[in-house]
Amino acid sequence: MKEHTQPDYLTLRQATEKLQINRRTLLRHMQAGKLKYYMIAGMYRIKPEDLQAGIDKQNPQNQEK
Repeated sequence: MKEHTQPDYLTLRQATEKLQINRRTLLRHMQAGKLKYYMIAGMYRIKPEDLQAGIDKQNPQNQEK
């Protein structure tokens, strides 16, 4: 049995809560290609690791040197 430490995909609501940004801002980042997303059953989904990669891309000073 597979253990889940975090969900496989985040909803837009979960992503906006985690980033503390507006849904419209998140959608703009997705449409601009700054954040990788998936369409599953007609709904946007984001992998937690893609969300972190998007954050790191926006804030390069947070990356390890």
